[in-house]
Amino acid sequence: MFFFFFAYYWSLIYFSTNNWTICFVLDVYFLYAELEKHIPDLHVLITTPFHPAYVTEERIKKAKNLQLLLTAGIGSDHIDLKAAAAAGLTVAEVTGSNVVSVAEDELMRILILVRNFLPGYHQVINGEWNVAGISHRAYDLEGKTVGTVGAGRIGRLLLQRLKPFNCNLLYHDRIKMDPELENQIGAKFEEDLDAMLPKCDIIVINTPLTEKTRYGHHLMPVLSSANMPVFFCVWLHSLVGNG
Repeated sequence: MFFFFFAYYWSLIYFSTNNWTICFVLDVYFLYAELEKHIPDLHVLITTPFHPAYVTEERIKKAKNLQLLLTAGIGSDHIDLKAAAAAGLTVAEVTGSNVVSVAEDELMRILILVRNFLPGYHQVINGEWNVAGISHRAYDLEGKTVGTVGAGRIGRLLLQRLKPFNCNLLYHDRIKMDPELENQIGAKFEEDLDAMLPKCDIIVINTPLTEKTRYGHHLMPVLSSANMPVFFCVWLHSLVGNG
């Protein structure tokens, strides 16, 4: 059987074990050329989320022996899921493998946005020092209202990490948290998304990207009526659409 691992490092490696031929494609210059070469022989294709092998309908049709498409992480938007389902392929990912990393990354982005860090950083890099030019758009996170759209594993971890900052924490989700966990985190459930968004100084999108989670039409009224900047922190998501 032929096993193909698609990643982003520095070489191309083949080896065989227990009747498996395993190919690691680890150089960006070889990635797609090697993928096209081996598609007809593949039984398993493993791809990373940050430099994915785009599995299109055309490639699926060429992969007559393919049985499993696996993301070494999470996310499957690089795979044509309808074509994979039609071909009877299993599409899998390592669910939950990066929830801590994503929650911490979101907290970092919130602080960078609210504290107006990047313009200050660029000032220093350019040899400038204009504190007033930065501080008029820099805010304390304490006392701000942070709302997360989606409170699954990542959303809950983010809310837990925000609690020490003394923020007002809101969340919208299809399922309400267990009351004990909700009290522990100090977050308030908002059943109505359109009612929650205008209350927020910071909005975080923590849902998978589907046709039902394109929130542009919910967010545009908030942007147009806000009395102060509204910060959006979005992880691998699209705000534009007609969902």
